[in-house]
Amino acid sequence: AIHDLGHPGRTAKFLVETKNELALLYNDESILEQYHSAEAFRILMDPDRNIVINLPEEKYCEFRKLVIHAVQATDLSKHYKAITKIKSLDVKSLYEVSDDPAFLLEICIKVSDIGHAGKAWDLHKVWSMRIQDEFFLQGDEEKKLGMKVSPFMDRHCPRKAANQAGFFRYIAKPLYDAIYTVFPPFGAIQSQANNNYLAWQQFLRASQKQE
Repeated sequence: AIHDLGHPGRTAKFLVETKNELALLYNDESILEQYHSAEAFRILMDPDRNIVINLPEEKYCEFRKLVIHAVQATDLSKHYKAITKIKSLDVKSLYEVSDDPAFLLEICIKVSDIGHAGKAWDLHKVWSMRIQDEFFLQGDEEKKLGMKVSPFMDRHCPRKAANQAGFFRYIAKPLYDAIYTVFPPFGAIQSQANNNYLAWQQFLRASQKQE
């Protein structure tokens, strides 16, 4: 849960444009990801909550480095860079890169971060709507502040199907397809994600006919 710890329910772009204190603190760079990992390590400063208190200093530093790297990997501005790295692997299986635990952890947390895409339709839809509700709340605040409402965040023009279809087309599918090429056991999750994508496309076509 570290990768979204304390999430304010607003995008990094919103935080920058509103000159939020987090944007100022982290100089507009991977604002949320830096905040999440920093909050996690603040919690670990409490001896009663420090689950790694018995680690030797060297191992603790390795652990800290891995955690920060993994959380940073969930920054969507780095999404395609990660996909390119996966595609460029000169291996037949991820098992062949076991000597790079940081990269394997990066892949795992990226898949988990958007994991609802590969869930059964009913569960995926529930989480999709929760995310959409979060977007609407940001859109409401943008209107209140006199800002231009961000795409897909206007509750009076929801475009839910278009939002989700775009999410799959540009975010989920490229990652899932790349992982499948080097990790065939991922096929079941990839297949479910494809089914969910097709379902959203059907909803999108139906909504377009009604307009």
